[in-house]
Amino acid sequence: QWRIAREVTQTTTDPIAGVKTSPDPIATQGEVRRRFADIAEGLVHYWQGGPAASRKLPVLFLHPGPHSARVQKPLLDALAGYRPVYAPDIMGMGDSSPPPESGPDLDYFADAVLRFADAAGLDRFSVYGSNLSARIGVEMALQQPERVHTLILNRMVFFEGDTLAM
Repeated sequence: QWRIAREVTQTTTDPIAGVKTSPDPIATQGEVRRRFADIAEGLVHYWQGGPAASRKLPVLFLHPGPHSARVQKPLLDALAGYRPVYAPDIMGMGDSSPPPESGPDLDYFADAVLRFADAAGLDRFSVYGSNLSARIGVEMALQQPERVHTLILNRMVFFEGDTLAM
């Protein structure tokens, strides 16, 4: 069964000077480091951190396209103290190898991320995705629902009709 949470929001206003609005930075168990995994198309660049001996499920962070996972580094640093975190560059973005075909679809990208998870030794995990990567996360869950424990989706937008033509 899938449980869907809606409208999880937080304020985006600047904090008032001198007012503490967040907890102190947490100490991480090991640093978040750059790594590479090898899949059929070539190398997948990723960031990995968190307690190696953790019994908690890892979180697989997928960056919004067309960026790289580097944009998520501060979040990875913060969460690595709690659980294992992985953030690959989607194929053809960041420092990952390009896809072998022109115009790959969501099926391809989901399959490539799942093959990355195999190479990284991830059997079961949660997926965080934003924009394009949210759609990739949904496709991953449809392809291999036994592996995707939780989907965390941010800004999943679909364009249709006249909006798509703009």
